[in-house]
Amino acid sequence: MFTKKPYHLLGWLSIIFGVVMLSAGCTSSDNPPQTPAAPSGHTRGRIGITYTFKVLAADPDADNVAVKFDWGDESQSEWSNFGASGDTVSFTHSYSDSGTYQIKAEAKDNKGKESDWSPVHKIIIGNEPFYDDFSSYSVSQEAPFGEWKIAVHGIYQIEQAVQPDSNTGNVLKTDMDGDTPSLLFIDGDWLNDTFEVDTKDGEPGIYFRLCDEGSRGYYVTKASGYNTSLLLYKFAGGVESGTKQKIAESVGFNPEGWWHLKILVNGASIKIYANDSLLIDIVDNDPSLSSGGIGIGSRYGSVHFDNIKVEPIE
Repeated sequence: MFTKKPYHLLGWLSIIFGVVMLSAGCTSSDNPPQTPAAPSGHTRGRIGITYTFKVLAADPDADNVAVKFDWGDESQSEWSNFGASGDTVSFTHSYSDSGTYQIKAEAKDNKGKESDWSPVHKIIIGNEPFYDDFSSYSVSQEAPFGEWKIAVHGIYQIEQAVQPDSNTGNVLKTDMDGDTPSLLFIDGDWLNDTFEVDTKDGEPGIYFRLCDEGSRGYYVTKASGYNTSLLLYKFAGGVESGTKQKIAESVGFNPEGWWHLKILVNGASIKIYANDSLLIDIVDNDPSLSSGGIGIGSRYGSVHFDNIKVEPIE
């Protein structure tokens, strides 16, 4: 006697299982875009000047993404056009009043899903002074910190040391990465100002009127060894592989320990003081370098910095 197998039941189960699997395979993901990182751009600016801010927009489902900005002045941008996930979106904005503004961005995919707002990027508008003695950072903390950004990879670390006033406290140590000069910068837009810094050791790079993320501008350095002098250069194309031109030199400058540098720029006039002595006084009428940010770093060897100060000239 043979037992009849329930083939009809097995068949129905196979059909149901196949339908479930097919449905699961056809279900598409519908996640919102990733929350953007804080927008990038200038941290210091002037009234009425248009600045560019950027943010990367990404979607976990690889959907096309649009972005809008909140400018922190009770206004927002329109949504951008939809672009591929992973694209960087740029918008421009200007401010009509002095103040500190918090800029943020959000993303939206082409299915209408929106991300959370990003962390904020702060910009200070107006002729506000800047000062940093590195006391607000932790010992051994590495850049970036505060308003400082890294333009060229190198060593940027807070140390405890004897300061210019002979007290002990925090200073910044910078050094090169191999043979490449280091550059830590603030993406400002100072027009006419006095820039002061205390430094010691090595051959410092003290940069001013920096533009395009620190890729062009002016810098002062101290040559050591046989030919001791204070040198002023202008450069373009980056400090790593760009071009540079020496535009002024004051020979015989060879201080020991901490020394004080003051750079006064007013229009095309550039005056450079070292330990209160005027060593360089030139006019360089270059409209492409009429304003910009500041920077510090090492042109050779380990260099220490303290008491960074910028005072706008009204």
